[in-house]
Amino acid sequence: ACLALAAILYALALGVDDLLMIDRDLRFPQVVGDWRLRDDASRRFSQATGSAFAVGGALLLLGTLGLGGVRRAAVVAAVVGAGPLAAWAIATALGAIDPVGGEALRTSRGAFPSGHAAAAFSLGLGLAIAVPPRGRAAAGALGVAFASAVAVGVMALGWHYPSDVLGALLVSTAAAAVVLAFAPRSGRSPVVRSGASWAPPVALLAGALLVCGVTAAVALDRLPDESAGAFVDAHPGFVAAATACVLLSTAGAAALLRLCGAGRVKAS
Repeated sequence: ACLALAAILYALALGVDDLLMIDRDLRFPQVVGDWRLRDDASRRFSQATGSAFAVGGALLLLGTLGLGGVRRAAVVAAVVGAGPLAAWAIATALGAIDPVGGEALRTSRGAFPSGHAAAAFSLGLGLAIAVPPRGRAAAGALGVAFASAVAVGVMALGWHYPSDVLGALLVSTAAAAVVLAFAPRSGRSPVVRSGASWAPPVALLAGALLVCGVTAAVALDRLPDESAGAFVDAHPGFVAAATACVLLSTAGAAALLRLCGAGRVKAS
């Protein structure tokens, strides 16, 4: 379903003129107007995300290996790597085939789907399944907040079109679902458990929206040149795209948490 939605999103973003113009307009939202500040912000953002991916990924895998064992660590590693790998493969194929047209221009200014957004969301999903079931909702909320921050950042700096970012979230969700389909269901620290409950996904939804809402409020309050209200009035399209990223990543993480289950393993 996620891959089908990503395909539809790609076809609409490149094949419908009105949507193509909206996507291009949001590609340069002018959130950072001065190009010198934007270049400096891009450099710092690139360094921060690179460090977060490397350090966060290493700590996540080492912690999972120590607390959950080899099999759980292998599943987490597969989830963390599957999203970026799928995004790279799809972007490479689309650049070569160009099924809708206009891919050459898009590739020169980003790619569908966004590699940064896919890596961030996959890392967040890995965190959500690395912890014991009781902590998955809280871990998933933190993972969604991290992925949403990276998604908003790559759009604000003009690295990617909104469709690139939304596509990356869908592709990462699909890749993680494929990994979970083959995840261990028995033995020490099984990743997928029987007796699935709606409580963890609902808790994740509430927690993620709360964390992202508070983060957005703090970020808007710290704007150096304009008030939060003025920013929202000046950039309604960007705010809508950022909100869509938060909602889509939250829904994807909640769906995967539902697939993992939260009950005890049934005796055979």
